[in-house]
Amino acid sequence: MSKHHPHRPSQTATTQDAADGAPVENRLDALKDSVLGLADVSSERVAEVEETVIEAKAKAVASVDENLEALRARIVESPLTAVAIAFGVGYIAMRIFR
Repeated sequence: MSKHHPHRPSQTATTQDAADGAPVENRLDALKDSVLGLADVSSERVAEVEETVIEAKAKAVASVDENLEALRARIVESPLTAVAIAFGVGYIAMRIFR
């Protein structure tokens, strides 16, 4: 009794393909082309994602820089208010984590 494995070609199919020769080679070439095409598409997609991440990082850095500059300007305009706010935030944090 012979076992049939779904992932292995049957012995009959292998014998028939070997007799033909060219169809097996054509299938291998087609498979190779499919794999190479898939690799090309994958590398293009990776490049697109990388570009999107780089753009998002640049926007985030620019936004943080703008906010820091605005904060610096406010501190320069009213340093006593900034010190009072910092003291209040520190006091509240101390009370929470104590």
